[in-house]
Amino acid sequence: MSCSHIASMSDVSRLPADVTVRSLVAHVDARGTLAEIFRAEWHPGIAPVQWSVASTRGGVLRGVHVHLRHDDYLCVLQGRLTCGLRDMRPGSPTQDRSATVA
Repeated sequence: MSCSHIASMSDVSRLPADVTVRSLVAHVDARGTLAEIFRAEWHPGIAPVQWSVASTRGGVLRGVHVHLRHDDYLCVLQGRLTCGLRDMRPGSPTQDRSATVA
């Protein structure tokens, strides 16, 4: 199955079930910038158990892996990210659906 590109928030219907794409709001003033990257109310019932920061050189592929039961929050601070997703959960309403978010 080929991946579908998610070009905008209006295309979220192509994402696997339970995947959320959220635009962050940056608050800028003379001191710099502040943006919330996590709020409990965005995904009720989930308590993050790990926070990670990665800096990757351009053209590098990172993080090809499978999570059987795991939530990830990705926040791009600089540059760009293309994230490929595939729903491998048996019985999921979007089983075998794949998409990329860029």
